[in-house]
Amino acid sequence: EIMPPRRENDAGVMNNQQINQMAQSMANMAAAVTTQTAAKNLRDLEKRDRALRNEESKGLIEFRHHKPPQFRGDVSPEETDLWLQEIEKIFE
Repeated sequence: EIMPPRRENDAGVMNNQQINQMAQSMANMAAAVTTQTAAKNLRDLEKRDRALRNEESKGLIEFRHHKPPQFRGDVSPEETDLWLQEIEKIFE
């Protein structure tokens, strides 16, 4: 019995080059997704940091709006205590 010759490239079978190309494409896509995810995470962190700084700035602006007394450091303990009481009133 003589067998018919085998086909080299069957339509349903991939050769090593095609498999390697697919593997490389998948690796490229995974790297792109990783890069995009890292960039998004960085943007999210920067956005959160800006929001926190804005909140801190608002607090300072509000504090200064109350015109707190300045502490000069060359006063008596009693005057220092009065200064501290004035500052505490702002935060109440």
